[in-house]
Amino acid sequence: MSLLQVNNLTKRFGGLVAVDSVDLVVNKSEIVSIIGPNGAGKTTFFNMLTGIYEPTTGSIKFDGKNIEGISPEKVIDIGMARTFQNIRLFSNMTVLENVIVGMHTRTSNGLLHSILRTKKFKHEEDGCIDKAIELLSTVNLDSKLDEYAKNLAYGEQRRLEIVRALASDPKLILLDEPAAGMNPQETHELMEYIRKLKQMGFTVLLIEHDMKLVMNISDRIYVLDHGAKIAEGTPTEIQNNKSVIEAYLGKGA
Repeated sequence: MSLLQVNNLTKRFGGLVAVDSVDLVVNKSEIVSIIGPNGAGKTTFFNMLTGIYEPTTGSIKFDGKNIEGISPEKVIDIGMARTFQNIRLFSNMTVLENVIVGMHTRTSNGLLHSILRTKKFKHEEDGCIDKAIELLSTVNLDSKLDEYAKNLAYGEQRRLEIVRALASDPKLILLDEPAAGMNPQETHELMEYIRKLKQMGFTVLLIEHDMKLVMNISDRIYVLDHGAKIAEGTPTEIQNNKSVIEAYLGKGA
């Protein structure tokens, strides 16, 4: 059953067509990757899905509802969370605090309960802490709860950013180049973790340049080039697709 269905999605910036009539489907409990050369329109596509850009034309249906043009805050409310190509942690907050911040859309305490620190507030706060620790344990960061985010190793910061996105309890998590800047060992650990996310019941849509990672974890792959979709299929089908080879290596390949 499809969780995300995109039809004819287009984004123009003046005379530049950044994304050109792209169709895409993500089914529940799938790992789907979007690949393509630099400037292919991948991040612009993510920005339309998550409300940062409003599409010029086309439709985005998430969990059965049309969502094109809604705000980023509403996108989180309906169950879609994302990470960014550049790490956007709260560097002067602790690991635990970063994850708890990610839960704010799922908490119900109002201002009065928070100021007075009522029994209801304390109960919900304790629940958030327990859930945050549980999520952090999945990436082996539960031993660093009180570390400032800025003091973590690069790969740990990447994993923390994913956990913070998971803290909003999303139906779909979008990962924008999660392996960027990682060494081979960190990339391998990330690959195993994304597989684990699927086992935990999450649906994943990612943009990635690391082809080894993409080919090892993806159920299906979409390929963009100059804003247009040029191919879709399984990893094996994509590896043998002539248009994809030409997009990456040139027609002489």
